[in-house]
Parts: sequence; C-alpha cells; structure tokens
Amino acid sequence: MSWLEHHQISEAAASAAEAAVRSRNFSEAERKFFQAAEAETRALNSLEDNKVRTRGITAVSAVSLWFKAKAYETAEALAY
Repeated sequence: MSWLEHHQISEAAASAAEAAVRSRNFSEAERKFFQAAEAETRALNSLEDNKVRTRGITAVSAVSLWFKAKAYETAEALAY
C-alpha cells in the first residue's frame, strides 16, 4: 500500500474516533485512535527518506494519534 492509502485509512479512523468522543463513547474512541495511529505509522514507514517534509508531518500526526490512543510509550518512542 502507498503512503496515501495508509494515510486515508488513518484519517477515516481518526474521524470515527472524534465522532465517538462527541458521543462520549470513550472506549470506542480510544480503539479508533489506536487504529488511526497504526495506519499513520504504516504511512510513515512507507515514505522514502527524501520526502523530508512529508515524513516530518506524518511523524507528528502518528505521535499525536498514539497519544490520543493513550499508548504513551509508543508515542514517546516514535517521537524519539
């Protein structure tokens, strides 16, 4: 799969997570944020090294999603 395909999956899961937060379904939100973080991390790993700006933006997005999924150690490790 390409960066775009992984990123689109991440966006859809993150959108579902935000909807779950608005509905106060926090366990579903956490699960969806976890799925979004996994997809965004796959997107990050699929990028070529010369895509510096896209890698940076995608990395920040993935760390944020791991944090929202309450996977703090994973977020910290990816941030480093």
